[in-house]
Order: sequence, then C-alpha cells, then structure tokens
Amino acid sequence: MDPTPRRPRFSWRMFAVAASIVISVVGFSEWSWYRSAGAWTSSSKAVLLVIGWLLIFLAYRFRKLTKEQSDGTFSEERYAADPSGYIVGSPREKMVAVVVGVVIVLVYTALSLDW
Repeated sequence: MDPTPRRPRFSWRMFAVAASIVISVVGFSEWSWYRSAGAWTSSSKAVLLVIGWLLIFLAYRFRKLTKEQSDGTFSEERYAADPSGYIVGSPREKMVAVVVGVVIVLVYTALSLDW
C-alpha cells in the first residue's frame, strides 16, 4: 500500500454534493422539529442562519482551494500534514468565521427578543 496520500482534486461538483448532504441532514432535522413543535422556534431559525453562514464560508474556502490548484500553489505537504486544517484555512480565517457566526447568532437573538 502506498503511504503517500493522493493529491485531492477539488471541484464545484464535489462541493455541491457535500453541501447537499449538509442541507438534507439539517433540513430533515429542522423539519422534524417544526412538525413536533408546530412552529418555527427561535433556535431553529438560529441553526439555519449558522448553517447558512457555514456553507458560505466553506464555499469561500473551496474557491480559494480550487484557485490554488489551478495556479499550482497548492501545498501537498501542508495538506498531508493536516488535511482538515488546510481545507478550513489558517487560524485567522477560522477565528473570523467563528466570530462572524457568533455575531450572527447574537444579533439574531437580540432582534428576536421582546424588549
């Protein structure tokens, strides 16, 4: 068996399949919750907002990865060392994504409260 990892090929079709799986799982979960509760709750809406933000962030990272592959700047060594870390991005990009996600939830929560 070859110990060297295969070089990944990122395509928008692969992203669409992964996003469809995430949307299907979250959609089924939220729909089941909606049917049992009889209405959309604030937490259900917040989950949908965060998942939406996650998909937007991952599309941004995916675009950067496909650009790296087409430019020839994709680092196979860094990818082999930490595949998930390389896909998600630098610590700064991760921090910005988390902060924006938290801000989305906080703003939504603040706007949905009855003051």
